[in-house]
Amino acid sequence: ELLDNFEKATPKNGNIKKYFKIGGKLICTIFTCEKLESQLTPALEHSKTNYSKKPDLTIYLWDSTTTNTKMVDSPWQINDYNIHGKVNGYNSDRFQTGVSMVSGALSMIDLKNNIAAWWTYDADNILLNERAEPIMSILNWWFSSKGLHFMHAGAVGNMDGGALLLGLKGSGKSTISIASINSSLMYAGDDYCLISENDSPIVYSLYNTGKLNPKSIKLIKNSNISKNHAIRYNDEKSIFFLNQLFPDKIINSFPAKAVILPFVNGKGQSSLDSISSFEAIKVIGPNTLFQFSGSQQNSFNAVVNLVKQIPCYRLSIGRDPMEAHRLILNVL
Repeated sequence: ELLDNFEKATPKNGNIKKYFKIGGKLICTIFTCEKLESQLTPALEHSKTNYSKKPDLTIYLWDSTTTNTKMVDSPWQINDYNIHGKVNGYNSDRFQTGVSMVSGALSMIDLKNNIAAWWTYDADNILLNERAEPIMSILNWWFSSKGLHFMHAGAVGNMDGGALLLGLKGSGKSTISIASINSSLMYAGDDYCLISENDSPIVYSLYNTGKLNPKSIKLIKNSNISKNHAIRYNDEKSIFFLNQLFPDKIINSFPAKAVILPFVNGKGQSSLDSISSFEAIKVIGPNTLFQFSGSQQNSFNAVVNLVKQIPCYRLSIGRDPMEAHRLILNVL
């Protein structure tokens, strides 16, 4: 019924296709209108490709207002919603279904046939978090089924290898990740990325979105990182599409060489100390379990395996974040 609804919403002059190469997989997004496409693709633009072969995943995206179509009536009730907006009775090994409890946007995927649907009521009213991290639920469900897991982490590095920055809100991972534009390190993400599930884990970039509070914007000291180049996120943070500002500083993947747990000291010089995998799991494990819809255990297992495979460090961020990058480079 959802795919039939998408067909009804498709204009006579056709739809808009865009291809992205993420995690080594080819993803085709098909939009019914330019307005929706322009809202949801900037965060993925660094992964755009011109491939036109058969995609690994196809996602159909539309809204009702712009296309003047009525959405099919949902067969569930309000009390059928579970954690993260998942719908009881519509999730299985093959299907995953969720609804945003804020915007009402619907996400559904058929993991057997590698097709997904994303619908919202009005393309003019896409929430900023949905623009910052578009189609997150669909990508999380699908990549998890392919052995690639979402990490709530920043990621910086180069072609030889890089570091995952993991920590709770306010730990400084966004500041350190985005400040890499001023160093010889490259940026792969500041809040979310993908990690492969194998003996030589690879970090893959998901979104080129950066989120910073006013204090962090001042710390980074870059003329392009200012409120003039930001899209307001909420009262605390602004978002930046870094591919628009620093396309040469974005890296799509690198071998994982270190796990780093930053925290803001704000005094003196930055320092980096080795810690055990057990210490790392105590900090980042619980946060991982509560982050994602439908794949919490898989993501947690991926974190545990990762910190057992590569060295872990605690990074104390002093007055100058650039000192932190020099320490990370030394480790790599």
